[in-house]
Amino acid sequence: YRENAELEASLAQALSRLSGIEKEEEQVKKTLEVAKRAADQIVSEFQNPEMQAVVDANIGEVSMLMGNIDSAEVYISRADNYFKDNSFSEQMFNFLSLKADLLLRKGDIAGAHSIFKSIAAYPPNRPQYNELYHRRLERYFLMVGDYRRAYDNLVQATAWSDSIKNTTDANL
Repeated sequence: YRENAELEASLAQALSRLSGIEKEEEQVKKTLEVAKRAADQIVSEFQNPEMQAVVDANIGEVSMLMGNIDSAEVYISRADNYFKDNSFSEQMFNFLSLKADLLLRKGDIAGAHSIFKSIAAYPPNRPQYNELYHRRLERYFLMVGDYRRAYDNLVQATAWSDSIKNTTDANL
């Protein structure tokens, strides 16, 4: 009887936590919708196509991280319409690695590989983009079974993350 009572208590606690997580997830979704509308309104006032592309890419990335691959694809595709005609943009390095990450999450390893190869033409210009790039490459190498290179990219991503945190902490 005692084991059942403990099991029931654990189950009730787990269900309560799950309910809390579901409520938080719903709140995140609502917040994302508000943020999308606000970003669209702000960007439309500036009438800056690159800014719109960056906002679309960011919304696509958040959607992708939330598991909404279809929504992510819509926003990243909208951003791609700008970037494919403006390859000089300083945002290209990050955008291409984001696009490769989306392809990985859709299971298109060959497409992601092709994009990762093309990224070399665009120098990274921000530490956080380097971190994201190496995290995305880590995922790619894990998917293709090259665990040594996945580990190397994990180490590089961690180093970039540490450098960003150290710089931020030094400025506080």
